[in-house]
Amino acid sequence: MIDGRVYDDKASCSGCSACYSICPQGAITMERDEQGFLVPEVDKEKCVHCGMCEKVCPWKHTLERDKDAILKCYAAKHKDKDVIAVSRSGGLFTALSDVILDEGGCVYGAVLEGDFVTRHRRAANRQERDACRKSKYVQSEMGSTFETVKEDLKDGKQVLFSGTACQCSGLKAYLNESRTDMSRLILCDIICAGVPSPGIVADYLAWLGSRKKKCVAEFEFRDKVKYAWGNGIERVRFRDGRVQYQDYFTGSLFGDALVLRESCFHCPYTAVERLTDITLGDFWGIDKVYREFYDDKGCSLVLLHSHKGEQLFQKAQKELLVKEVSREQVERSQPHLYKPTEKPERYQAFWEDYRRLTFDELMAKYAVNTVKRVPFYKRAVRKVIHILKR
Repeated sequence: MIDGRVYDDKASCSGCSACYSICPQGAITMERDEQGFLVPEVDKEKCVHCGMCEKVCPWKHTLERDKDAILKCYAAKHKDKDVIAVSRSGGLFTALSDVILDEGGCVYGAVLEGDFVTRHRRAANRQERDACRKSKYVQSEMGSTFETVKEDLKDGKQVLFSGTACQCSGLKAYLNESRTDMSRLILCDIICAGVPSPGIVADYLAWLGSRKKKCVAEFEFRDKVKYAWGNGIERVRFRDGRVQYQDYFTGSLFGDALVLRESCFHCPYTAVERLTDITLGDFWGIDKVYREFYDDKGCSLVLLHSHKGEQLFQKAQKELLVKEVSREQVERSQPHLYKPTEKPERYQAFWEDYRRLTFDELMAKYAVNTVKRVPFYKRAVRKVIHILKR
């Protein structure tokens, strides 16, 4: 421990919250740093120097894969087009979680809540689970999620936990140190390019509202209704009902890796072989592998790493269209499976400007909106074509 900190430096802390969850004295809290990320802080008055926080840290003690680990790769998509429309890619999370819920289990995933803070939540039914769907390009707050997962497992429930690879690793380390039976736990990690700052997202949404002098009522990081899968276009609905599309955040701040956590550039989990049971992501380039699987609404990449994950996937297949693919095809689809995002040259300058500039000045300097307003006559033609197709 260094000066009341569990981590050695920012590059070696993913904010997974394993140390916060394991501390027997409640001496650790997750506090926002100057970039808006949650980091563990130690209350020296409460700390008894038991060493559990350092022992559980997955960055200090790399976990090993299970001895019966496997690797099978698939392209898959849900048969129900309505499910795909409200999912981040091919609707695999819905199919997998349906199996767990139907068997009386529970599901954990990230939810963008009414205050526009993304938090991990427990879902015991489909309605609660549906809030976990869609993309959230921001790091979620874990809160007491790890402890709740432990209680569910102790009660004999089957649990599906969905999160980033570092969150899954943190949960696994916590449960391992807690001597918790993980035989009924299925870890599902999401392929990510890094986690953006919750503080930046909050500032961004406030900035959007101030520009229009209206409050933001609803926000989606990736719209798939008006725009095709893969475009990364944000959808904003204001309280007066007006809807706006842009990509200031997804295209520039997130797309250029300016708002990522420092640890993301040193991510130890960027490998095809993972510590989880299932890995899900977008299958970019599916049109070059299986042309018949391609459309503009999305296709999922599925990696199976354990027999538990394989069994769940098999149960879900009645709702899926599935094609097996090779490891080489997988690596071509998702570069973040074998290398972290590169730290941009402007990263340090961006955060220095974040501290000294107004957010309006910051956006003017670093963000560009590539979504151009379509002229009325073109929108009218598109509407007519859409009606005729239906």
